[in-house]
Amino acid sequence: MAPAHDDMTRQTLAEAVALVEAGRTRETRDRLVRAIAAEPAFAEPWLRSLVNQLR
Repeated sequence: MAPAHDDMTRQTLAEAVALVEAGRTRETRDRLVRAIAAEPAFAEPWLRSLVNQLR
């Protein structure tokens, strides 16, 4: 089955591309790390591991 080519799919793909681009900057990753570290789930080892990879 071919992927959809409707407006919703194009918009979603554009958002995904923008998120990937933003994630390539150190500033964005640092802001994400600060936000994640403030969450109660930060006590979980898997989340701390993710944060270490983002750094």
